[in-house]
Amino acid sequence: MSRPVRLAIVQPAAAPYRFASFSALAAREDVDLLVAYLSRGSQPYDWRADDREARFPRVVLETAALWGVHPFPIGLRRTLRRFGPDVTIVGGWDEPAYHIVAMGRPRLGRRVVLWVESTAEDRRGRSRVKDAVKRAMLRWADAVLVPGSSARHYCESLGASRRYFVASNAVDNERFLAGARRARHGPAPFRLPRPVFLYVGRLDPEKGVDVLLEAWRRAGARQGSLLLVGTGRMEARLKRQAAGLDRERVRFAGFIPQRDLPASMVWSRGRLRVPLPLGPLGDGDQRGHGLRPSDHCDLRPRCRGGAGS
Repeated sequence: MSRPVRLAIVQPAAAPYRFASFSALAAREDVDLLVAYLSRGSQPYDWRADDREARFPRVVLETAALWGVHPFPIGLRRTLRRFGPDVTIVGGWDEPAYHIVAMGRPRLGRRVVLWVESTAEDRRGRSRVKDAVKRAMLRWADAVLVPGSSARHYCESLGASRRYFVASNAVDNERFLAGARRARHGPAPFRLPRPVFLYVGRLDPEKGVDVLLEAWRRAGARQGSLLLVGTGRMEARLKRQAAGLDRERVRFAGFIPQRDLPASMVWSRGRLRVPLPLGPLGDGDQRGHGLRPSDHCDLRPRCRGGAGS
């Protein structure tokens, strides 16, 4: 039997929404995984990652601020050389760590894969220098990992003609289902009029929560309630926007750890579609490839055309 493929993934921070995918990779017998983080958290996102949810080998690198902005990975070369990866995946093109890996082949990875989620609608701004760096990274990469067709078209517009692989974002449905079963036998976390419509996510401009609140106001709902879970840059503004609404029917719950979310979902049995503007990466659902539920829960029939209902 051949040895497992040694796979290293270099990411800027420990984002909880990646834990399900990385844990699934680590569980495979044909993969020897190591995830290297440049930091534990990432501003401005209030992720508060719980290490108990991360069931995969990982290391947080020691870094120093470069130009006061980008974390420069002091121990990256040493970590990768010791691990000896066959494939190294780098999570973008804006960090010095990714450039070090791309230029350090084969000692830092026999094959380097660039993980790109940007699209042509990226709101973070473009320039000739940035585009030149992106083209260089695409030339150095042996393949490109994208969440959907929009990101691939963006890379192709920069002149890339590499091999592409689709890596959909994922949810650990089995863990949520188990948590939901436990929550049904416990007290309700919120006392709100039924049905409860639930939003879970960042309270940031690109998420369109202000649109949701305005729709709720115009609907003039006399039954049911709206529960908003999360924090973000727009939290204070959204609370002011909701000041004129019935406080018994619109509730801001703040941050809830991922392990406690099933309880909120069990007691929020309403169904809701939220119009989501383009995110900072340019495409909220990556044209149907942004989120892929597993076959182990009842979510698949509720996802049509890339949008959950």
